[in-house]
Amino acid sequence: MHALTRRRFLALGGLTAVAVTADLAQAPSASAATAQLSLDFENGSLGAPITQHAGAALGRGYAHSGTLGCRLDPATTAGRVAYLVVDRSGFALDQPYATFAMYFRLVTQPNPGDTYMNLFEIGNTSTTSPKSQFTVFFRDNRLMCDFGYVETMDLGPVPTVGEWHLIQAVVHFGSTRYTADVSLDGAPATTLTSANNKTAQSVKVLWIHYPGVAVDYTMDVDDVLMTTSRTKPGFLLPLAPAGSGSPAAFGESFEGGAVGTEPTTANTSYDQAPRDAGAGNGTVAAAFAVDGVRGQCVRFRNTRIATDTYGFLGKQLGTQRVVHLRRYYKLDALPDHRTSVLRYTAGRSADGQVAGTNNGGFALGGAPQEYKFTLVNGDTNATRSTATVPVRQWFRVETKVDFTTSPGVQTVRLFLGANLHGTVPDETLTARLTGTYTDHVEDGILSNPNALVSVAIDEAAGGADWQGPAV
Repeated sequence: MHALTRRRFLALGGLTAVAVTADLAQAPSASAATAQLSLDFENGSLGAPITQHAGAALGRGYAHSGTLGCRLDPATTAGRVAYLVVDRSGFALDQPYATFAMYFRLVTQPNPGDTYMNLFEIGNTSTTSPKSQFTVFFRDNRLMCDFGYVETMDLGPVPTVGEWHLIQAVVHFGSTRYTADVSLDGAPATTLTSANNKTAQSVKVLWIHYPGVAVDYTMDVDDVLMTTSRTKPGFLLPLAPAGSGSPAAFGESFEGGAVGTEPTTANTSYDQAPRDAGAGNGTVAAAFAVDGVRGQCVRFRNTRIATDTYGFLGKQLGTQRVVHLRRYYKLDALPDHRTSVLRYTAGRSADGQVAGTNNGGFALGGAPQEYKFTLVNGDTNATRSTATVPVRQWFRVETKVDFTTSPGVQTVRLFLGANLHGTVPDETLTARLTGTYTDHVEDGILSNPNALVSVAIDEAAGGADWQGPAV
């Protein structure tokens, strides 16, 4: 997801005109808009422009960017309600278009058996019978949207708990056929179109959750934006380009730097060097080493024990729906905790260091995973191998990341022992993916090892088909 540090608000917490700039320009800005809602909560108040709220609290730990964010926790109210409402005269000026963006993080998961659990709603009035409402909601472990409980569109699986996600919509109520273009985490938009039987309306109110209706999950929200206009605006934040070309061939043998020095964008084919130490300051070092599969490799190690330890070499792929990857690994000792060494993400900033959505990843299992290879979906141990992770010997991993189905699927082939350079895998693992595309790959130490870890990587490659052995 794209960081708010690349955008400029002219109004924080008020209703006025706003200019929005972004780090990409694949969608036009909402230049036709004449009214603007901006909620970044940095003024420390749940007052105007919010007109109603319950179960809402501001806090430093709830922020997507800046200092403060807002937590909506139904457990803090007697009726288990938690909501924010903006319904102010003069806000919409009887305009039929709204473009909306909100960062949200699920703290707890909605009940998988929910039939209609609101995330947010845009409508005409906050009376007991709202008109022209467009709603994004959870149903049967899916994220859905609809017009007036009738026309419905599936947006994909429930987003990963504990990670920030971006939901955007451009909604039109100004004719007898309503439309909504919707994007999750910067993916290309999908469009919901109503039947041609509506009454033209304007946009006048925003609900995050809904007053008077119990909620069964806790959520953090931050950096909420909405504009209204008479002509169709673009999305407030850039989207990935529609479609997906074949990924450019990528290959890195780690021969470009002196032994003992750090890999950089100058001496490797990667776009980002490993400079991100993580919230726990479990600093990760990376250095060229001599003992590769052939020639040199790069060794990653963390220099102290801490949770939230990560440091990686990152490669921008462009927007991809299918990509194949190959890596050779050698581990010095089995980790006490699961340690991801390869991760695919979507919506990272240009420098790769700002968090995006984790599509999934490949990990070396620790004691809780019986030291098995492990595929990861978000923070979930999705699939384990039957084979134990080898120690002090090279093994090969080939991965296919495929979003042509919903949900997407990651497929991993393991080549172990004497089969290191073979063509038939010793074991094949599969697990689902989060999101709808990937645009960034990370190699290194990537997830909460809480132990000293030392792992080497060599002969990294990627492209449009299975890579096969390096030799």
